[in-house]
Amino acid sequence: MGIVMTDDKPVIVFENVSFSYGGPPVLEEVNLTIGSREFACIVGPNGGGKTTLIKLILGLIKPDTGTVRLFGSKPAGVRSRVGYMPQHVHLDPKFPVSVMDVVLMGRLGNGRAFGPYRGEDKLAARKALREVGLFDKRNQPFAELSGGQQRRLFIARAIACEPELLILDEPTANLDPKVEQELYQVLNELNKRMAVVLVSHDMTFVSQFVERVICVKRGVHIHPTSEIRDGTLSEVFGTGVKMVRHDRHEHE
Repeated sequence: MGIVMTDDKPVIVFENVSFSYGGPPVLEEVNLTIGSREFACIVGPNGGGKTTLIKLILGLIKPDTGTVRLFGSKPAGVRSRVGYMPQHVHLDPKFPVSVMDVVLMGRLGNGRAFGPYRGEDKLAARKALREVGLFDKRNQPFAELSGGQQRRLFIARAIACEPELLILDEPTANLDPKVEQELYQVLNELNKRMAVVLVSHDMTFVSQFVERVICVKRGVHIHPTSEIRDGTLSEVFGTGVKMVRHDRHEHE
């Protein structure tokens, strides 16, 4: 199986990891390393194991065999160092919250006790809003944001905890190409100070920033990105996308 080779300190390490939900293996003999300054993309067919891989990284489930290390420790113990944006964020647009209120939610559970937000929480929230380009909308109602702005807001919420690793599940789903491009520019800037791992079916813009793609289909294979061409991903995702180079594999 492939391993992502990086020169920087690894934040995620899988060693011979297998997992099943009581039936056939969902993931089998996975070896994977992601560095602290890597921008990685996870792709694969539905049911191929992408969600299971993310759950293992977050420590929500444990491998049947092998080991998963996050920042050199068991994932559950260092989850506060990870920002996570799920594919489906459930927030009623009619609920009367401001943009700032939504970002401050990202500070909950970050080692803070319940009660009023502290000054450091508000400073972190303002910084996150600046990084995604929404600071000038901090006092506006959440419902007034466009779909693309809402997606950037949820990224701000994910980074408000000041993480060292950002994980996003389908962050560009249903966005038009221009908004998608803007979103990836934001992620590219964040990648200068944290590892970014995203799940995506859309390779068109991802390939501009990602050097390697993690293909998950029971096993894990790593491929460098390249120009649009026929290959395995075209069979999975169709045509019209920037493909990965399946003629080259990364090895330990």
